[in-house]
Amino acid sequence: MSELLEELYRKYDIEYLSGGAKTDKLGDVYEEFICRVFYDKPTVQKFLSNNGIERNIIQSLFLKFNIELNELEDISTTNIVPKRPSGGNSKTDVILKLSLSNGNIRKIPLSIKQTSVAKVAFAEYDVHTICSEVGITDTRLIELMLKHQSDASAKYFTSDEKEELTNLLSTYAERLIRWIVTMTPEESLIGDAYPIGVIKFTVSSNAELLNYSIYNIDEYIQYIRYKPNGKQKTSGFGTGLSWTYATGSKGRKIQFKG
Repeated sequence: MSELLEELYRKYDIEYLSGGAKTDKLGDVYEEFICRVFYDKPTVQKFLSNNGIERNIIQSLFLKFNIELNELEDISTTNIVPKRPSGGNSKTDVILKLSLSNGNIRKIPLSIKQTSVAKVAFAEYDVHTICSEVGITDTRLIELMLKHQSDASAKYFTSDEKEELTNLLSTYAERLIRWIVTMTPEESLIGDAYPIGVIKFTVSSNAELLNYSIYNIDEYIQYIRYKPNGKQKTSGFGTGLSWTYATGSKGRKIQFKG
């Protein structure tokens, strides 16, 4: 753990929290961590001169999004994120704003995730909202998704129903995953409300930082849907997502983890 992370853990009283309260505050910790690391160009240069996790994150992110340090005039961050045009919440947590030597301004909206388990929660919505936003119109598919929502699992599905849901969903699977991760099923839709990257921090059960990964959105979709050997996952009806529910919304919404 770096000095900055230790400072943020103390600020948010992580040591004294447990359960959902700790998870929520860890989200705040890592969101502020990214804001502080990329606060401005002198800060970035300071971290790059040290051999710490901040340096690794800066170098990894710049490499991922093709940023050359010698072309960087200034950089700033904000966690004040606009809502989507529909009025819904954004999946962006932090926006990096880069001023480049050629006069261009570049923005990198990021989704910041932290988890101590294999999959992290991304979205929780009712089936009608999911289908409306993703563009799912197949009535039988909607019927099966509503059954899953109502039952809060596939426990009462027959094997034929599971196979049918998998087959019907295959047409929409990538759009569904992209929507879950970014809140738009469209590759071409851009703006601060839609993240173009995911930073995923993995922590231990006692909240110690273990490692991190940085993905662009296409890479994260691949990570969710495919195994390392390239074979499509069969879980989540062929999506690779975990279909579950959050406390208090059982029978009314589906929560997706990936």
